[in-house]
Amino acid sequence: MDAIHRTVGTKGGAGMRDEMPGQPPPEGTALMRRNRRRRRFTLMGIGQIVALLAATVQISGAAPPVNTTIDSGPPASTAATAATFAFHSNSGGATFTCKLDTAAAAACTSPKTYTALAQGAHTFSVFATAGGVSDSSPDTSTWTVTPPPDTLIDSGPAANTPATTANFTFHSTASAATFTCKLDTGAAAACTTPKAYTGLTLGSHTFTVFATEGGVSDASPATATWTVIPPPDTVIDSGPAASTPVTTATFGFHSTDPAATFTCKLDAAAAAACTSPKSYTALAVGSHTFTVFATDAGVSDASPATATWTVIASPDTIIDSGPAASTPVTTASFAFHSPNPAATFTCQLDGGTAAACTSPKAYAGLAQASHTFTVFATAGGVSDPSPATFTWTVTPPPDTIIDSGPAASTPVTTANFAFHSTDSSATFTCKLDAGAAAACTSPKSYTALAQASHMFTVFATVAGVSDPTPPTFTWTVTPPPDTIVDSGPAASTPLTTASLAFHSTDSSATFTCKLDGAAAAACTSPRRTRAWRSARTRSRCSPPWPA
Repeated sequence: MDAIHRTVGTKGGAGMRDEMPGQPPPEGTALMRRNRRRRRFTLMGIGQIVALLAATVQISGAAPPVNTTIDSGPPASTAATAATFAFHSNSGGATFTCKLDTAAAAACTSPKTYTALAQGAHTFSVFATAGGVSDSSPDTSTWTVTPPPDTLIDSGPAANTPATTANFTFHSTASAATFTCKLDTGAAAACTTPKAYTGLTLGSHTFTVFATEGGVSDASPATATWTVIPPPDTVIDSGPAASTPVTTATFGFHSTDPAATFTCKLDAAAAAACTSPKSYTALAVGSHTFTVFATDAGVSDASPATATWTVIASPDTIIDSGPAASTPVTTASFAFHSPNPAATFTCQLDGGTAAACTSPKAYAGLAQASHTFTVFATAGGVSDPSPATFTWTVTPPPDTIIDSGPAASTPVTTANFAFHSTDSSATFTCKLDAGAAAACTSPKSYTALAQASHMFTVFATVAGVSDPTPPTFTWTVTPPPDTIVDSGPAASTPLTTASLAFHSTDSSATFTCKLDGAAAAACTSPRRTRAWRSARTRSRCSPPWPA
C-alpha cells in the first residue's frame, strides 16, 4: 500500500489534506500553506495515529511551507513574442514545475523562456517542490502579446516650404515603445519626439521613424516627404498709374509660393500683415512707395517688391451756372471752369456721347424730362476723376388757374380776381377787355367798370415760357336794381299796423327798410309795422331816404 501523506494545520487541525507524493498540491489550499508550521507523518495503521499525534505536539521548530515567487517577466502588454521569467523558492534545493497557458506542466529552471508566442493573453504558472512537498498555490503571471507597434507621424513641415529646419512629432500605439529616426539616406538612430533637423538643403527630403517594443519593431515605418524650396518671391501685379491725381491706390500682388503670407508698407509707415489686393486712401499729393514681401514658414523674400508713383493735383471741374432745377425752358446754357488754367473740357448730356467743349455750353430743343449735364477737366493727360454734374427737369409750360371773380351778372362796378399757377415760380400778366396786358399779382382788382359785359384774361410765365392757353373770365355789370312798393296801407287809415309788399327789377337783390326816423335795417317783403302814433307817418323802402 502506497504511503499517504497528511498535513495538519496548526489551527485546530483545520485544513487537513491528503496528497499523493510527487503531485502538485490542489487549488484552494493557500491559507494552509504559508505562515504555518506543518507536521507530516505516515499513516501505517490505526494504532500508530495516537503516537504520531503525540509526537506532533512535542515537536517544535518545524520547517516553513514551500513558497514560490516570480521575480521578473514581461510587461502586462508587449509586442514581444518571447517571454522570460525568473523565479525562486524560499526552500533551498527546491525544484520547479512550469506551465504556459493550457500546455502541460513540466519541470523547469529559472530563468524560463518561451518564444514564438501568439498575439493574445498568456498566463505563466510555476510552483516549487522541496522535500517531496509542493507549493500548494503556484505563482502566476498574466500578460498580453500585442501586435507589433505602429508608428504615426503627428506633425511635420508643409509639403513645400522654404524653411531649412523641420520638426516632427510622432507616437506609437505601444505606450512603452522607443523610436528610431532617419533623415534621407543618413544613419538611423534612437530618437524621441519631437525630432528636429536644421540646415536642410534645397530639394526633397524624407523623414523615417519606427517604433520598437520588446525587441519588436514596426515592420512598416512611418515616413514624411517634403521639399525645401527657395525663399518666396514677391510680384506686384497691378497698382496706380505712375502719375495720377487719384488719392486712392490699390495694389494686386502674389508670390511664387502659394502658401506665402504678405507684409505691406507704404512710404515710411510701419510694415503690417496684408492680403491682396491692398488699398490705401486719402493719399497726399506727392511721391509714394509701396513695398510688399512674401513670407513662408518664417522665411521672407530677401528682395521685397516695390512700386513708386506720384499723386498730382487733380484738375477739378466746377459748374458756375445752369438752368433752374425745374423749368419749362427747352434750352439750357452752362458755364464752368477749372482751377487749372491749362485744363481742357469734355461735356456730355444725359447718355449722349462725351465730346470736347468750351464754356459756356448750350443745348436746345430739350424734351420735357429730367436731364443731366456732365463736364470734366483734363490737364497733363490727367482727367478729373469726379466730373461735375448738373441735373434739372424741363417741365410743361406753366398752367394758369383763376380761383375767384365777380358774379356772372352784377351791378357792382368793381371786380376782384384771385388766381395761381401750377408753377410756384411763375409771374403773371393780366388784361381786361381790349386793354393792354400788364404784369400783375393775385389778387387783381378793377374799379369804375361800365355797365356792360367784361372779360378778364391772365397767364403765367416761367423763364420766358408763358401759358399757351390763358384762362378768361367773363361777366356783366348791370344797372343798379330798381325798387317797387307793390302794396301798403291806405293813405289815411285808423289802423295802427301796416303791411307793405315790394320787389326789385333785379331778382338777386336784397332789401333794406326804414320807418320814419328809425334806423335802416335789412328786410324782406312783405314788411309789417305796428304802433303807429301819427297819421303823418310815412313809409319808404330802399335808400336814400328823403328828409
